[in-house]
Amino acid sequence: MATLTEPGYEAYTTSKAGVLGLSKALAVSYDEHGIRLNALCPCWVETPMNLKVAEDLGGMGKLYPFVNRQQALGRMASTREVA
Repeated sequence: MATLTEPGYEAYTTSKAGVLGLSKALAVSYDEHGIRLNALCPCWVETPMNLKVAEDLGGMGKLYPFVNRQQALGRMASTREVA
């Protein structure tokens, strides 16, 4: 989540924002060569890290209302969907 963060996620948020900034810079730099660059920003993805977040909150039932407010999909994406 390059544009959102939570306490304790300083390194994670910084790395996501860095990748987003790099993607924008590369897109501008290579546009004149006809090269297009896209970045995927899928938000909530069902990964071990996010499953731990759910566990810390008391289960997926506690996390899903938060996910639903941030993600149009209404659920976490699977890693297969992102790939």
